[in-house]
Amino acid sequence: MPSDEEITRVRRLISRVKADLANTLTRLRRQNAHVKQLERRLSEALGEQAWRRATSTNYGSGSRSWNSRSSSPTAWEERDQELDAARAANRELMPQLNTAGRCPAPWQRAPRPIRQRC
Repeated sequence: MPSDEEITRVRRLISRVKADLANTLTRLRRQNAHVKQLERRLSEALGEQAWRRATSTNYGSGSRSWNSRSSSPTAWEERDQELDAARAANRELMPQLNTAGRCPAPWQRAPRPIRQRC
């Protein structure tokens, strides 16, 4: 039978662990909010940058042809590559954003089954 002193120590330890857990959860919530804010700012910056690039290609003065900078095949290929990269990043990040907040915490997940070797 444990002594009163041991029981008191265990209770204090449990209280400290609970406090640490609460602090960790609070910190994770703050970090999650900060990450969302950074993602939003990055998205706005990339959108602004793409908008500037798209609107910087003006028609030539008085003619209906594109200016020489935008008419080169290389420029179009670069834009296509950038667009493909942006789409790939979007495909990669959107599922993460859509599932954010839905995942249980690691200690709430069901334990993995142990595979036994035969």
